[in-house]
Amino acid sequence: MFLAGHGADRGADQFFYVILAWAAAHSGSALSFGLIMTVGTLSRAVVTVFGGAVADRAGVVEAAIWSLAARVVLMLAFGWVLTASPLSSWALTGVALAFGFADGVHLPAMESAGTLVVDREHLRSFQGVLSWINKTATAAATPIAAVLIGWQGASAAAVTGAAVLGLALVSVVALHRRGLRSPARVDGQLLEMVRAGFSYALGRPQLATLLALFAIVNGLTLAPLVTGVALTGRDNNWSAGQYGLGYVGFFVGSLIGAGFIAVGRRYVAHGLRWSLMFVLGGCVGLAGMAVAGAPLIVCGFAALMGAFFGAGAALMMGDIKTETPPEYMGRVMSMVTMSIAGLQPVGYALYGWLAGVTSVATAGVTTAVTLAVAAAIVFVSPVARRRQVAPA
Repeated sequence: MFLAGHGADRGADQFFYVILAWAAAHSGSALSFGLIMTVGTLSRAVVTVFGGAVADRAGVVEAAIWSLAARVVLMLAFGWVLTASPLSSWALTGVALAFGFADGVHLPAMESAGTLVVDREHLRSFQGVLSWINKTATAAATPIAAVLIGWQGASAAAVTGAAVLGLALVSVVALHRRGLRSPARVDGQLLEMVRAGFSYALGRPQLATLLALFAIVNGLTLAPLVTGVALTGRDNNWSAGQYGLGYVGFFVGSLIGAGFIAVGRRYVAHGLRWSLMFVLGGCVGLAGMAVAGAPLIVCGFAALMGAFFGAGAALMMGDIKTETPPEYMGRVMSMVTMSIAGLQPVGYALYGWLAGVTSVATAGVTTAVTLAVAAAIVFVSPVARRRQVAPA
């Protein structure tokens, strides 16, 4: 039941941002579009700093329920705002701001609640299933939202998103009624709790390494895929269909990678070293995708990249959750969310600059080599040789 609810939650989240982007594009100038989208993502990132501490103090299950309820209300309010003609950029900015605030608490709370559904020794394989469902839900939500906007209008699409969020809310409430309970709540001032969370994570080499590796992989690999494929297609005069092959390949590969973690738990008992090997395999796909020019070859390397990085990301997230005791789970999940939100813009900027001063191929290969060297250094370090033991 939690898997279905989590998938509905991720799909509805993608619904919101697809509809918001459409509405922002039709509300005024390019400047207002940028303001609306920036406010939504920035508010989420800022609140996430404290969101995990809020979840640990209030109880991660309770925080997930109340933040889901808030998101349902906000999605319905979004649908009402979209009935206006012309669309108000200020109203859209307010909705984006409020939804970002709710997300800042909800994301770490929902991820933390998932660790209570299964025994801790099964968290790695459970994370593989969770990643597979989330990737599928997110990928499916984008075209469905676009079709609904064209068919019934943006307001009806937002109401549909609210209904999907309602299903997620019902699933978590039902699990709560059946006995899903938060661990002991943590008392304290929010700032002190945030500081204690960082101190805990940074003071444990295995967990700190996993967090850093997860952040670097997610921060540096998205730009070569999104920007690199687009630039390669432009330079080789691809059609729109050929342009999409790279993304299809990566998506299929990432599903295969997450699926392997879900079903191959007995092969990945030593999580960090397996994660590093997956990263090295993904670097081969990244470098190959950067130097290839034919659409099908790019698709194949993108699939290889997606499979290895998808498996590595799912395994790293499972290991991060395994390494984290329940009383710190919300704050550590906040760190995961912040690392993605903070490093991906940096990755885009670095990749864009490097591709501009050299070439697309050089930028992609340089990124792959940098990741591979970092993974190899960690692989031979004492941290990687220590076997993981889940905290009590």
